Amino acid sequence: VENLHEVGKRKVPSVRRAIEPDLIYPLCRGRDVKRWSSCPQAYVLVTQDPDTRMAYDEPQMRTRLTQTYLFLQEFRKELRLRRSSSVRTLMEKSAFYAMFGVADYTFSKYKVSWAELGNSIEACVLSPLERTVVPDHTVVSVHTDDLDEAHYVCGVLNSAPVDLTIRGYVVMHPSPHVLQHLRVPKYEPGNAVHRKLSSLSQRAHELTAKLRALPAPADAQRSTRWRKQLDEVESEVDQ
Repeated sequence: VENLHEVGKRKVPSVRRAIEPDLIYPLCRGRDVKRWSSCPQAYVLVTQDPDTRMAYDEPQMRTRLTQTYLFLQEFRKELRLRRSSSVRTLMEKSAFYAMFGVADYTFSKYKVSWAELGNSIEACVLSPLERTVVPDHTVVSVHTDDLDEAHYVCGVLNSAPVDLTIRGYVVMHPSPHVLQHLRVPKYEPGNAVHRKLSSLSQRAHELTAKLRALPAPADAQRSTRWRKQLDEVESEVDQ
């Protein structure tokens, strides 16, 4: 692995090292989330136990995941300089590589996600790749282990009525507070409308993936056909 040393405000050294794969997960950042689509471009090292919500035990890390521990040691000084009071409290209680906001929901199978920066919601469903996808702090997520429920929620959030509501009062940050102002009924598998919304969302994801995968220069005929189908699906979602 090699750290993204040029990303972020704090300057850190560039380190390239072979480490154990145990704690590495696909990372989804705000730039990776689009309407009906996600494309993680990096990975994250999750050093926090989701059950205890503390950093993994340092002596065990040294013995069980030695190369990972040595990699983290390269950034000990920088990690110790983090100013967040929540993170500093976690470091004092556990280890210098403690992380904030990691719990069981971080590893839920599916996540309905959207970028936290913007004036509307463009949601997608994060499904497992080679492992569970972990969203970062610029991504808002609703977590579930039910694929149909995830797509139902995604369908609702990408609908025109929801978009109109959010644009009516959000300036730049459609963070979790939007769910306090929107009524999203709990998913009911026996509800035909809920099932239909879920199905439409899955179809929209499929069509968006096809459009994204078209080579450049794109096949104009197929692109036009799939975009028309996507428009029809989104119209049904709105209805």
